[in-house]
Amino acid sequence: MVFTSKEAAFNTVPLISDLEYVAGRVIAIANDNQVLASGSCVRIALGLYLTAAHVMQDFLHNFGDTEKHCNFTVWIVHIHAGPAMEIWALDKMWLPGNTDIAVLHAIPYTLETMNRRGWSSVGIDLAPPAIGSRIFGFGFHSSKGKVSIDGDDRFNLDIWGEPAIAIGEIRDVHPHRRDSFSLNYPCFQVNARFDGGMSGGPIFSDSGNLCGIISTNFSLHEPDQECISYGATLWPIMGTPLDIDMRTGLQCERYCFVDLAKQGVVHIEEVAAISATLLSGSPDFSATYKPTTINRGV
Repeated sequence: MVFTSKEAAFNTVPLISDLEYVAGRVIAIANDNQVLASGSCVRIALGLYLTAAHVMQDFLHNFGDTEKHCNFTVWIVHIHAGPAMEIWALDKMWLPGNTDIAVLHAIPYTLETMNRRGWSSVGIDLAPPAIGSRIFGFGFHSSKGKVSIDGDDRFNLDIWGEPAIAIGEIRDVHPHRRDSFSLNYPCFQVNARFDGGMSGGPIFSDSGNLCGIISTNFSLHEPDQECISYGATLWPIMGTPLDIDMRTGLQCERYCFVDLAKQGVVHIEEVAAISATLLSGSPDFSATYKPTTINRGV
């Protein structure tokens, strides 16, 4: 997908598109079959996704948990030609705590998903996009869902939501945080329009790599006012302690997210810029990012 202008634009795209191979909808289904379809996500490896942490926190806020057991299930849904649904069920989530990004591990929910071939994922660019550069974000806004049981006791899912591409230009980069309250993590400002439901969706640079996760936007008071939106920079998740073997899906000893690059599970640009060390007396890691390039240009 090629863009020739940095001018901010917001366009809905067909329900079924090539971006559906890497981007999906994140939905929560409560025990009473109530559906909350309020987020987007991106696949970075087979069964491994990124979304916005606040999307997962919203699910907890709406449906809660009992004795640390969630009263809901989370699905990741891709819609392909047919139409056909590719459905993954969340079985593990990690919240790094120093960013608005959640790392998700999911397993095939349906036989069709399990038997599907030709998985697609995206490469990760740790460096935040340069000020003045062009990006595009993708997500599903105004999403809704409904589940029903038919006469044969089959579970049916209906889901709506408009896929949209938001094009924009990077206005500012905050290497550590923008403030101490709502955006207290590494992020960047863009003039692209990110609507509700797009949170957690991918932000791509001109190189085609994933350079951020859609995080938040601020409401505009004037129709012609430039959009003020933010994406979460990716490098803070590199120190996330994981405990699932991504090749087998089995529980394993804790290791650092950045090790996935060494294992060939994910592709990470500038992986040499990350230093990850075990915290003293803790199974967690501390990640430090030192860019290997000073200025990429625009």
